Amino acid sequence: MTAADLTHLHALLRRAAAWPGLDAETSADYDAARELVARLADRFDAMNDAERERLDLNADLPQLAFHLEEELRAGVAETTPGSLAFMRRHIPRLLAEHRDGAHERLDALDAELVLGLARLTRRVYDERFAAHYVRAGYRRPFVDKLYRDYALSGVPGGLLLALRRLARADEFDVVVCVLKGALPYVLLMELLGLPAGRVRHVMAGRSTGSHIAPEYAVEPLGFDLEELANRRVLIVDNNAATGATLGHLMYALAPARTTLFLDYALAPLPRLAHTFDRVVCGPFPPAAARALKRDIVARLGFVSTR
Repeated sequence: MTAADLTHLHALLRRAAAWPGLDAETSADYDAARELVARLADRFDAMNDAERERLDLNADLPQLAFHLEEELRAGVAETTPGSLAFMRRHIPRLLAEHRDGAHERLDALDAELVLGLARLTRRVYDERFAAHYVRAGYRRPFVDKLYRDYALSGVPGGLLLALRRLARADEFDVVVCVLKGALPYVLLMELLGLPAGRVRHVMAGRSTGSHIAPEYAVEPLGFDLEELANRRVLIVDNNAATGATLGHLMYALAPARTTLFLDYALAPLPRLAHTFDRVVCGPFPPAAARALKRDIVARLGFVSTR
């Protein structure tokens, strides 16, 4: 995220706040975000390294810019007060972090864990997967959804315990990482004991990243989907908004025996339960797991220096 990116987002937020038919509360939120982004752009050159890193890791800023530009460029049927109200969900996190400093109140161990994992996730994505998306013409920016959701609150202990159980289970032959959303979750599982040799990565979702374009694609990276036939497969994703991406993936995987892991689901779980043999889904409780968090942080330090 550069000063120019922030200036461009500021202009998009100004247009969104003034969009015809938008309710006053949503418009006010866009105005608040616009003022925040203006302040960030003005002081960009004076930011220290930690502040710059938080901007680079932040998922809401690039997501909001990408989706606003899509909606406002379309400007006809796709741009509706309802769609702009839906995208407003990014704004409370932006204000909490960059206006109110919510991350400064995070427990030191939780902060070290979420930041160390975000750094690892970004590095692995850049080194192993970014080029695939460039070649495919995928336009949506990289989003670390685990960091987006937990940068201000810490990763729930219950989520870590669930991932550890799955990482060490002997009931799966293969773990399929649904890129991009599942990458930090599968990296966590590898830190918790999952052998990297059992992991396969699949690009799945709208082919260009646009939420307006209707085309979906499923592309395995470095393996053939036929390898998974009749095997015990754990599919890992961050969430399911509509279930469409997972539906296309399941069609491509058939007839594998599948378990689905989701951090949370916006789509109705009964619909997903009919598609998969088993579904493991949060929300996961804030269980006490400080020893486990310390172990992960230590492992993150080893991975970053080896």
